[in-house]
Amino acid sequence: MNKTIFKNWKLYEILWVTVATLSTLGLSLYWGDSPLAIVSSLTGILSVILVAKRMSLNYLFGAINVSTYAILSYQASFYGEVMLNALYYLPMQFIGLYMWKKAKEENDGEIESKSLSTEGRIRLVGISVSLVIFYGFFLKSLGNYLPFLDSTSTILSIIAMILMVKQFMEQWVIWVIINVVSIIMWAFSLINGVGEMATLIMWIVYLCNSIFGLYSWKKAQIKEVK
Repeated sequence: MNKTIFKNWKLYEILWVTVATLSTLGLSLYWGDSPLAIVSSLTGILSVILVAKRMSLNYLFGAINVSTYAILSYQASFYGEVMLNALYYLPMQFIGLYMWKKAKEENDGEIESKSLSTEGRIRLVGISVSLVIFYGFFLKSLGNYLPFLDSTSTILSIIAMILMVKQFMEQWVIWVIINVVSIIMWAFSLINGVGEMATLIMWIVYLCNSIFGLYSWKKAQIKEVK
C-alpha cells in the first residue's frame, strides 16, 4: 500500500491496519499456521478495513481472501462457508467493484452511506430468520459439523454482502453478528484440531473492524446530512 491509499486516513486508522496485520502475521507464524491460512487472514483483514474506509480496493483483496478461505472451510468441513465463498462471495467481489466505481462516479468520488427504512429492517429480520432455519436443516442433512451456526454465518453473509454492494450502513450490524458466530465456529474447530489459529485471529479482527465500520459509516452519514 502506498501514500495514495493512505490519503485522508487518520493516524489511528493507519495504526489500526498496521497492528492488525502485523499481530496476525506474528501470531500465525508462532502457531505454525499454513501459508494458505496466513494469506487468507491477511488479505481478509486488509479487505474489511478498506470496506470500513469505503475504498473500492477492498474487492481486490477480497477476491484473494474468499478463494483461499473456501479451501480452508472445506478442510474444516464447513460446507456452507465453502459454497458461500466459492459460489457467491467470489463473483460478488467483481460485481461490487463495478458498482462501487459506478457509485463513485455518480457521487463526486465518494461512496454514499445509506440506511434502510424501519419497514425494510423488519422485513430483513423476518427473511433472515426464516432462511437461517431452513438452510440449517439442509446443512445438518449433509453432516455439517455445526449446521445452524454455519447456516447463520452463511445466510447473514449473503444478506450483508448485498447491503454492502448497495452501500447500506445496516451491513455492519449484520457483520458484527456474523463475526461473533464465526469466532465460535472456528474456536470449536481449533479445539478439535481441524482449524487454523490464523483464521480465528482473522475473525476476531473482523469483529473489531465491524464495530469500527459501523462507527465510520454512521459518521459519514452525519457528515453527508450536514
